[in-house]
Amino acid sequence: MGKQFAVMLVGTFVLIGCGKNDNSGDIAKAFAGPPAPDSKKENEGKMKAMKERAEAGATKARTEELERITTAPSVLPELEVGCADAAAAHDEFKQKRLAGDPDELARWNATKEPDLRKVSEACKASAQPAVAACQANAWRNASIEHFAVEGEAELGEACTKRYGAPAAIQ
Repeated sequence: MGKQFAVMLVGTFVLIGCGKNDNSGDIAKAFAGPPAPDSKKENEGKMKAMKERAEAGATKARTEELERITTAPSVLPELEVGCADAAAAHDEFKQKRLAGDPDELARWNATKEPDLRKVSEACKASAQPAVAACQANAWRNASIEHFAVEGEAELGEACTKRYGAPAAIQ
């Protein structure tokens, strides 16, 4: 008799519970199981679109940063001083970029003088203090996230392209 009483009691609670609220839709959903998964093709399409949005966002952020950091201040240094500063900024950029690799950083520090001299000489060859100031600004303020290995040369070239030597008079 105890078993029958328990079944009747549970049945009564279910009927009472169902009578107060119309939960039939929720109960049906619970017993229906999980929703059908997207097809493999749909998932691939969604992943591709998400990847494209992420790449477009990263490209936009990099382009905006390049535009922002490849500027020269309104007051320009003398060419010699500006080019020395550009070489120092190039060294700072390399120090920052190589900070996570002690062996490469040690190698850079042991052999950097000829490379820094080349940076300074190329800067002087531009004959434009704006190039020097731009390069110093770019190398000091570039994020490693956007301008790691390839960025080093790209930053210098962007400044030369933006503020390069005027056309020769013929």
